Amino acid sequence: MPNMLARRAAAVALSAGLLAGGSVALAAPASAVGSSGCTSSKVYKNGYYLNSNHALTQANPLKFRSGPGTSYAAKGLLSPWTKIHLTCSAKNYNWSYGKVESGAHKGEWGWVYSWETSLGK
Repeated sequence: MPNMLARRAAAVALSAGLLAGGSVALAAPASAVGSSGCTSSKVYKNGYYLNSNHALTQANPLKFRSGPGTSYAAKGLLSPWTKIHLTCSAKNYNWSYGKVESGAHKGEWGWVYSWETSLGK
């Protein structure tokens, strides 16, 4: 019962603040990090460090994000077989950062889940 009263009091205070011309701040998704989120300058794939950092998205569309993880905002959806030039990785090589080289997002930088890419040329 005290928990319900606390919730109602918070709702009333919020409503009064909004009616008085106030605003509400909501938690935003994790901020974009770009290459500053890299923990390794190497890209690791299928048991090998890559000399050529060109990759392709696999058969399914793939979200690319503003940071290394699902808590970061999706910047877009990459079509199957989109070319990406990967420059570094993070989180035990599970996430790679790079520049999209083909498709609708060509020229944009972002993060992709490494295991959803294939070696490319």
